[in-house]
Amino acid sequence: MRARAFATFLVIWIVAIAGVLVAHVQSTSFRQAASGREQLGAVRAKWAARAGIEATIARLGYNTESPDLGDAFRVNVDMEEVAYSTLDGADWVISHETKTGVLPGPADAHARLNVSLMTAQALSFIPLMTDDVVDAILDWVDADDDVRPFGAEYSYYLRDEYPYEPRNAPMRTISELELVAGAEPEIVRGEDWDLDDQLDLDENDAGASWPADNADNVLDRGWTEHLTAASWEGSQYGASGEPILDLAVAAANDLTSRLGVDRTQADAILAHSLTPGASVADFLTQNLAQLAQASGALGGDSRQASDLTDEQLALILDECSIGLPRSTPGKLNINTAEDETIEYIPGITLAMADAINADRAGRQTGYTSLMQLLEIQGMSRQALATLYPYITMRSNVYVVACRGRDRATGIEVELVATIDRATLPITIREISVR
Repeated sequence: MRARAFATFLVIWIVAIAGVLVAHVQSTSFRQAASGREQLGAVRAKWAARAGIEATIARLGYNTESPDLGDAFRVNVDMEEVAYSTLDGADWVISHETKTGVLPGPADAHARLNVSLMTAQALSFIPLMTDDVVDAILDWVDADDDVRPFGAEYSYYLRDEYPYEPRNAPMRTISELELVAGAEPEIVRGEDWDLDDQLDLDENDAGASWPADNADNVLDRGWTEHLTAASWEGSQYGASGEPILDLAVAAANDLTSRLGVDRTQADAILAHSLTPGASVADFLTQNLAQLAQASGALGGDSRQASDLTDEQLALILDECSIGLPRSTPGKLNINTAEDETIEYIPGITLAMADAINADRAGRQTGYTSLMQLLEIQGMSRQALATLYPYITMRSNVYVVACRGRDRATGIEVELVATIDRATLPITIREISVR
């Protein structure tokens, strides 16, 4: 009897242990399965985000080679068409925040002024910008070690607890601005702490979590509202999609066929392009006869070279360079910039900024050539030449903030890529996971 009771107890004990083991195995298996589903969901979300970036690159590349010459916004519309889509159980969305709300598609890096192109006067107009920060920014990006009156160079930064050196070259990212003496991150970034042009939950919660914000459902970007370091010039392709014509090595026949000039005009253009320090902007400030006379291209008979028409000059500015295009800080696209940003263009007057903003509001297809600015009352070729180093109608660099979402788990992954169409294939300058 006792043996039978013991056997029964032993069986019950074994069953209980087995039950515990089975429960443990089930729990472990469930956790592993859940973890596996989450990992798979994260992979789906990430690759959906990457697919959105690749779709954007494909559209931008096509538009670079086959542009719509009559519509400056066609490239934006093309990229907006792939701002939402799906990929194998996951979705992606590409958007960016503006003053008017959330818009589909990538953010145009050229819609803001490149901080490395700014002058002291232009910087001083930026809200909360002080004289010491202005000088420190200019010291940071210039090539010399000379300290401006309120600026900072090597000796200042080497005294820091964690010493570093100023770049003495154009900034590579806008977050680099925070390394400049006196430039506080809270002023540089505002509420957009991750610099993704998105009003995230932690940026709109009345300061419940970092960063500090006012929960007004509007993204305050601080200085990045108007300033960037992401835009770059140096495109190898003209507005037509054809390779840039280098006037320093071109033949006269290239100019007559591409620019619609006659042979005498072509000879004068080519001769001036060989003079030291020549720039395509020179054709804005001086008529062709003057340039021909200065270069001696036509044997002293400068009257032979008729002046360039607005159409011919537009083609020179859009399709030509003198020397191979170099990578330099990007110009401001006056088609996509905010009205207030236009006011901070170096050398512009408030009256001219207002005139540009008023004129462009009535252009549904935007400006497709710089020479169209001459249609604005008060604008002259000389005034346009003053603005030429800072403005453009065609952007090279875009910031693609693409959020992938796995449908099964709801897991989201955001990729932020800076893409540049200055060369083909298009270059991804930077990519990060958020």
